[in-house]
Amino acid sequence: MARRPRDLYAVRMTDRMRSISVHVGEPQAGAFYWVLMEKESAHCSTVFNELAAARRPASTWIAALEAGVDELKRLAGDLARGPRAEADGPEG
Repeated sequence: MARRPRDLYAVRMTDRMRSISVHVGEPQAGAFYWVLMEKESAHCSTVFNELAAARRPASTWIAALEAGVDELKRLAGDLARGPRAEADGPEG
């Protein structure tokens, strides 16, 4: 039996994908750091908070980016579904 739209909405609200971005900064020439940023709320599209960051610099932009993506994958757990918010979390 097909789900009614209301039932689909309930699933989305308790199993919401987290909005996480990866970016690379270069605070000093040749020192590249990855940073993971997460959107503060499902209702606010402009406020992001730092979730994680490299402890040591990479020597190239691409190395830092790949390390940041690796961290995002680790955080996601299930790579087929991506990072999910817990049902009882601040946005769940």
